[in-house]
Amino acid sequence: MSGIGTQIGGAAIGLVMAFGVVFPVSLRQTPLDVHSVEVLTPSVPQGGEFRVIIHGNRSEVCNATYYGRILHGPSPSRQILFEDDHRPARGDIGDVDILRSYTIPEGAEVGSARFEMEIGWECSWAYSLFPIVTEIDTIHFTITSREPREPTF
Repeated sequence: MSGIGTQIGGAAIGLVMAFGVVFPVSLRQTPLDVHSVEVLTPSVPQGGEFRVIIHGNRSEVCNATYYGRILHGPSPSRQILFEDDHRPARGDIGDVDILRSYTIPEGAEVGSARFEMEIGWECSWAYSLFPIVTEIDTIHFTITSREPREPTF
């Protein structure tokens, strides 16, 4: 009889633990609700800085476990992946304006481009097991030719 009781007890503990992980994860919302993205540099030369302001509302201050970013140039087959970035929790709860800038590679193809970004959040231990992601709308801009530098003598 103790074998059946142990199995039932183990199953009950497992069910409680699963509920403790699944329930908080299922109720979670992204800690940053993005309202809009403002492009500060709609035209960026090769090697220049692409700058945007993300306007939103922060409901919780959480660690950003990664910033996934992809730059798509005029050719569909050409993508530039930026390195993942980890940032500690900081900032205020409420309306926020987050300035981000990225260096466009010198060899980036000239023409229309689009930038995609997502942010992964870790607000508690459950988030580290099942990260929550904020996807930023695709941002369109233009990559222009780098201006020739004057020779120095």
